[in-house]
Amino acid sequence: MSTDTLTIRSQLGDYPVHFHTNFGFLSRLASLPNPVILIDGNVLQLYKETLSAAFRDRAIYVLEATEDHKTLDETARIYQWIIDHFKAKRNIDFISIGGGITQDVSGYVASTLFRGVGWDFVPTTLLAQVDSCIGGKTSLNFGGRKNLLGTFYPPRAIHIASAFTHTLARLDLFSGYGEVAKFLLMRAFESGEPFPDVATHLTSIIGDRAESALAPIIRDCLNVKRSFMESDEFDRGRRNLLNYGHCFGHALEAASKYYVPHGIAVNIGIIFANLAAAARGMITTELARLITREVNLPLLAQEQRPNDYLEDALLENMKNDKKRTGQSLPLVVPTLGGLVKLDDFTEPEFRSILCELREMLFH
Repeated sequence: MSTDTLTIRSQLGDYPVHFHTNFGFLSRLASLPNPVILIDGNVLQLYKETLSAAFRDRAIYVLEATEDHKTLDETARIYQWIIDHFKAKRNIDFISIGGGITQDVSGYVASTLFRGVGWDFVPTTLLAQVDSCIGGKTSLNFGGRKNLLGTFYPPRAIHIASAFTHTLARLDLFSGYGEVAKFLLMRAFESGEPFPDVATHLTSIIGDRAESALAPIIRDCLNVKRSFMESDEFDRGRRNLLNYGHCFGHALEAASKYYVPHGIAVNIGIIFANLAAAARGMITTELARLITREVNLPLLAQEQRPNDYLEDALLENMKNDKKRTGQSLPLVVPTLGGLVKLDDFTEPEFRSILCELREMLFH
């Protein structure tokens, strides 16, 4: 049984997020009239007994969930597999189980196959559970650029079982904490919540994978995202502010060839954004450094490599960001009254803040 449900309002149709305390819901998904199942290969290996018991002799498409497979070529293979294996057309019940990459690929397939089919998503990483599972965005990489292609197509329903996080590798878990930090900081900047409380909150959940600890924080994060998203579903205004930490973070991911995972890159992107805000006097330098020391640095969870922070590569990636609309670089920064999107962040500012960031990380 689901413990509770959160409803997401959407112009494309409202959809529920169900919070589950066990894996019993998987059998109910398998009992849908025309199930078509796609699972991240790593998740299938880790939960083979559970998933086999739920889906029995059902055909399963096993996705290698890496950035290299978040492509049109991979979606073409999935289209062909569905056409070859199933007689049903638009009435298929597409079920996707995995993390953010699995969601991106399967959501793109669901939105384009037969001009759209119903799909259920089961996020298995903390990163997907606290962030990407809602909002309806699907993304593919193209031409060496991250998330260049995509659609808006929310699932019919989302099923969250925090028990999936029990088998996450430490780096994947901390990648999720990076997004948790982003949402807690966004709420603090908007509401005036004391920033030491954010650090205390994070410290209390780090390493605790119990459902009683994670379920409330997952719901908190989804509520923060929902407050920015529901009034701007198609990303033309307020929803842009959810890119706090992502502008520099995406550039770092690509520059490191994905050595730095998404949530940790976002965490470092938050440091960059806060330093930029402090340089402009939008927040104090003391506050930027407090957040870095108490919130961001404890969540890095991996050694950073100086060669991933080379100016030319990062600057080129920032210039190629799909959110860039003019000559300036895209950047969302905090103020004491909330977050704002800068329309005039310059290359000289970028170089100066990058030097400051490197000093923090490597000296």
